[in-house]
Amino acid sequence: MSGYRSITVALLALILVEQTPAWADAAGICAQQSEADQEPCQDALHLLLGHDNKIPDLTVRAFAAQHGWTYEYRLPGSSAGSAAQLTCASSGQLVLPRGRTVSLLITSEDTIHEWAIPAMGVRGDAIPGRLETVTFNASKAGTFSGGKTAVSDDHGGGIELQVLEPEAYLVWERDILRKACKPRSD
Repeated sequence: MSGYRSITVALLALILVEQTPAWADAAGICAQQSEADQEPCQDALHLLLGHDNKIPDLTVRAFAAQHGWTYEYRLPGSSAGSAAQLTCASSGQLVLPRGRTVSLLITSEDTIHEWAIPAMGVRGDAIPGRLETVTFNASKAGTFSGGKTAVSDDHGGGIELQVLEPEAYLVWERDILRKACKPRSD
């Protein structure tokens, strides 16, 4: 019977997770349970939330179109007079910092496409009207190629991911990406 109570507590934790950005605090709910109930509660949270759910260091939206990909980065404004957030678009190559947790939000403007970098074990489907989230950590610097790995009607070009050392990424962001920014309008 205590297992059911632990699952109920874990479900309540999931509700809390959906309502707060600091979702990691939800795991503290299991610590409040009796010693016998803590492990089933933690197992239930693990199943409900998935082991890879982390607050990302960077979120990028990936838009598929017939002939390629566009990536949209959301960055903080750079000065007191600027917008609170900037939307910066980049076509072609996705550039990411090494060692950071990245959440890639994938969608399509026309038909189903596949976003995959096999060398990193990362894959997601771009489907019109849907948003798929792929979270990963680019742990190795370098340039990685990808594209479709399964049978699909994806006729777009290949995918290229460039992973830079954190310092080099900040230079790229400042010197190249921010030139394509505009104030965010939600």
